[in-house]
Amino acid sequence: MKEYSQILKSKKYKEGKDLCGYKPIYIIRNIKTIKAKSWNEDNIKLDPKGYFLIRVFKGKIQAGLVNKKNEMVKIIEGNKAVDILHELIKRKMISRLDHAYYMGLKLERAEYCLKNKKKFVQ
Repeated sequence: MKEYSQILKSKKYKEGKDLCGYKPIYIIRNIKTIKAKSWNEDNIKLDPKGYFLIRVFKGKIQAGLVNKKNEMVKIIEGNKAVDILHELIKRKMISRLDHAYYMGLKLERAEYCLKNKKKFVQ
């Protein structure tokens, strides 16, 4: 592993600013690197809040929350994957980080299909 001892400063660096990119980044010597293990969609655990069905419908992306009784109880609709995902998180409709990650992947795919006028039903 390489040793780092430099301070990286963004071009926007200004002393006293507390915004992302405005403070120096300190790279610690001998920083530990962790290798990511292979991930498989089949290993995802069900979220206690339910699961989502996603589709592109009438020019929008829709994510419908399905409860444990297999009843769709809410639909979040929008044009952008990130907007829908933030809404799901804000409304606490997702309780697991791996579920939020998975939803991000599927919503991005749906947004791609929406922009390219392709069908998408999860």
